[in-house]
Amino acid sequence: MTLSIHICTDYGLWDSFVSASPQGNIFCTSAFLESLREPFVCYMVSEDGKPCLAIPVNESAPLFIPFGHYTTFRFAIYQGPMFAKEVEELPIHRGAALKLKLMDFALAELTGRHKQLRFTLHPQFSDVRSFLWHNYHNESGGRFDLNLRYTGLLDLKRSSQENLLGEVRNLRKREFQRSQKEGVVCLVSEDLDILDQLDDLVFERQELARDLTDQEARRSIAVSALQNGYGRLLVAKLATGEVASAYLCLYDERCAYYLFAGNHPDTRKSGASTYLMFYALEKFRQEGKQNFDFIGLNSPLRGDFKTSFNATPTAHYLVQWQRPS
Repeated sequence: MTLSIHICTDYGLWDSFVSASPQGNIFCTSAFLESLREPFVCYMVSEDGKPCLAIPVNESAPLFIPFGHYTTFRFAIYQGPMFAKEVEELPIHRGAALKLKLMDFALAELTGRHKQLRFTLHPQFSDVRSFLWHNYHNESGGRFDLNLRYTGLLDLKRSSQENLLGEVRNLRKREFQRSQKEGVVCLVSEDLDILDQLDDLVFERQELARDLTDQEARRSIAVSALQNGYGRLLVAKLATGEVASAYLCLYDERCAYYLFAGNHPDTRKSGASTYLMFYALEKFRQEGKQNFDFIGLNSPLRGDFKTSFNATPTAHYLVQWQRPS
C-alpha cells in the first residue's frame, strides 16, 4: 500500500468527493470555503493513486477558544477529515486499520507543512485515536487538544408535519397554534438586510457594539449561500407585516443546517420564532432532507430551545494542534 498526499485544485473533483463521503457536508464544499474569504488548502490522501481521504485546512483563522465566546471556527461547522464512501463501507476489521493508517499519514504530513491545525469533526467521524495518539512517543512535537461538543439532530424522515408537531414540547405546540391563530406568515426571502437589521436590534437592546469582522463574515456566508443555491433565508412576519424572526439555513443533499437566526426583541413572546422553525422543518422534510441539524447544544438556554423540538443530542469533537515554539 503506497500512500500519497496532494493539493486538490480541481474543485469539481473535490466537491464530488465531499458529496459522496459520509462525513461530507456543505461546510467542506469549495463554495462555502471560498465564502470565508480566508486562505484554505484542499488536501487529498490517496492509496495507490485512489483518493481515500480529503481534508480542508484553513491555517489563518483564529485558534479555537474552548469555552470562550466562539464555539466554532469562524462558523465552519464540521470542517475536517472526510473518508471516501468505499473506505467507510469496508468491514470493521479492515476499515478501522486503514482509516488509522490514512489519518496517521495525513497528520504527519500536515503537521510538517503547517504551524497549526484546527478541525471540527463531523458526528460521523467517530474514531479520534489518530488525534489522541499523534506524537504519542514524542510529546515535544505537540499533541492535539480534543474538545467535546454537542449538536442537535432531528430525523426528518417523517410521514407528515403532524408527526413533527406531535413529538415536541407542549410549549412549542401552543406557540405554533397561537401564531397560526394570530396570522403569522412565513416565507422565503432574498433580503439579507433583514438578518442584519434584526441583529442590530438585539445588540442595541443589550447595549453592545457589533463586531465588524463577525458581521462581514456572516454576510459573506449568506450571500454565497443564496447565490450558489445551498442556503435559504426564511422569514416570519406578524399579521401587521412586521418582521418577527428570520433564519438562514444551509443545506446539502442529506441535511439542512440552522446556521444564523435573528429575532425582533419586541416580538420574542409572539411564538413566531417557533412557528418559523416548524415552517423550516416541514419545508426541508418535503424536499427530502434526511436530517435537520440545529448546530450546537453548547449553552443551557439555546440547548434547551433546540431539544424542545425533539432534537437528539449528538456528540462531535473540535480538535486543534499548534507546533511548539
